Amino acid sequence: MVAEAQGTKARLYCKDGSGVPNWTTGTIKTFPFYRESMRYVGSVVHPQVITGDRSEHGERARQGPNLYAGDITFGVSPSEMAFWAPYFMGSVASGTTFALSANALLPFAILIDKVTATFEFSSCYVTKALVVGKQNGPGGTPNFLTLQLSILALAYQKNPTPPTATLDALTGDLVPLVFEDTSGAITIKAAARETKQFAILINNFVKARYVNSLEPSLLYPLHRQVSLQTRHPYDSGTSALDAVALSASAGGSIVATNGSVSITWTFGLLQLIPQSPVVPGKVEIDLTQNFVSRMTGSTRELTLTVDSTP
Repeated sequence: MVAEAQGTKARLYCKDGSGVPNWTTGTIKTFPFYRESMRYVGSVVHPQVITGDRSEHGERARQGPNLYAGDITFGVSPSEMAFWAPYFMGSVASGTTFALSANALLPFAILIDKVTATFEFSSCYVTKALVVGKQNGPGGTPNFLTLQLSILALAYQKNPTPPTATLDALTGDLVPLVFEDTSGAITIKAAARETKQFAILINNFVKARYVNSLEPSLLYPLHRQVSLQTRHPYDSGTSALDAVALSASAGGSIVATNGSVSITWTFGLLQLIPQSPVVPGKVEIDLTQNFVSRMTGSTRELTLTVDSTP
């Protein structure tokens, strides 16, 4: 009987640096994850020539450019955030603080054991990082915060030998954070706001460059945008957020704390893209707002502080 390729048995390994990694030396980390879609995506192209019939003729087909990309979704703990932050923020920590880099992004490698075969992606860069938290009532899905990384890789190979790294011991800095860890600690426009849901998106706009090759020759960021979406009960505590004037823009922060460990996202200048609330039915009226966090003076659009000392 053929054994099944059960996702439960999959493992994911990570290593800092560019180029083809050596999985037998150096610091190698392995983390639990919810799901992933990292893959090699090839292409076959056919010219749109006129041949006297409507068919595409196989003899004219050629191999097109290759792409190595996908998403990986993790839980959010201070230890995991401290590991991944340099790759989407573009700089290592100063103490416990990660500041957005001016222009740089840092590379890393990933090896995923997908049970039947292993797959390696090297010289990886994070093009998007999305942190989501959502309040659910009894019987709802778990309220764990999640981090989804959208990744582009420069190179790929199948069936490298996986490393022997194991999961770290489950100490306080590896315990996953839940939405309730942000209680009373979501501040927008100088006041704490009751919040049902938030999503923080760091978009690095990474582009693959192709030069005389079917393989990408370079990955580089074009731009950067930090956005925040929040959903609030539409009451007297949040009604002032439905039309914040551009001239009244201010910073904000989200703090998640579990015992002695915490993660703080601090926004430079939250500029609202205004929209008014709607009545969706016989349920509470909510206010969903979309902000773009922008640099103001020398203050970057986002600072991340990770206290991972249990």
